[in-house]
Amino acid sequence: QSALLEALNKTLADTRHAETVKPPAPAAPTTVAMKFDPAMGKQHPLRIIVAEDNVVNQKLIAGLLRRLGYQPQLVGHGLSCLEALRRDIYDLILMDCQMPEMDGYEATIRIRKGEAGEDNRSITILALTAAAMVGDREKCLNAGMNDYLTKPLQAPDLIRLILATPAVSR
Repeated sequence: QSALLEALNKTLADTRHAETVKPPAPAAPTTVAMKFDPAMGKQHPLRIIVAEDNVVNQKLIAGLLRRLGYQPQLVGHGLSCLEALRRDIYDLILMDCQMPEMDGYEATIRIRKGEAGEDNRSITILALTAAAMVGDREKCLNAGMNDYLTKPLQAPDLIRLILATPAVSR
């Protein structure tokens, strides 16, 4: 709360002095953003599941992954994710934390316990969440997720984590 209050005070102070301060120059594209490569899916092949209940978010995430050369499997909740893992082999799960039927935390706990098959106990799971408060990252990691991405998803962050994911699918 104190960090939020401090950020608000700084923003208000910056706004009051905006007329006297020259606006910053536009930022140069980041190195990772410039390496956005539609052939990435061939160079670093992965089978990816996106567990996300919001249709708009599904389309945005799937569109980004397709632009990188991936063909993601979309599921609407954690229970569907477990079922998909039992039917097929995947390398990576992008797991929304707040979903109906079964949320991402519960789905991850069950995957780590082996309920989606022994081979999936160590699958890479990246949390997708709009929550960016202190403690949210730790909550995801404590549930067994490997890392954490906030929404709206930023392509450079996703690319960095995809490239760090080992391909295990046969």
